[in-house]
Amino acid sequence: KLAWVKEAAGERYDELELNTLVVAATHTDDRQGTAEGISALFGSPVEDVLDSPHVWIGDTPQLADALRARRERWDLSYYVLQGAEAMEAMAPVVAELAGT
Repeated sequence: KLAWVKEAAGERYDELELNTLVVAATHTDDRQGTAEGISALFGSPVEDVLDSPHVWIGDTPQLADALRARRERWDLSYYVLQGAEAMEAMAPVVAELAGT
């Protein structure tokens, strides 16, 4: 899909802001176990769950690293989180990414 957007935007691509909805955001020290639970729920391989831009699982360093990698891979400019709990849980990740 990203290739379609790049092709359609042409020279304007660098001006675009790409975003995605995060359907699951869990700040946890048990990244693997949480991913396995989500994997079973959706019938997806654990690796796909951990690689999805729509699912955030891990501790602060893991999440920050995953977000940096996803920005490189998919050029995502921002994410939409659902609910105040998710936003509060991800505050340390935002702080780490901002360098504060």
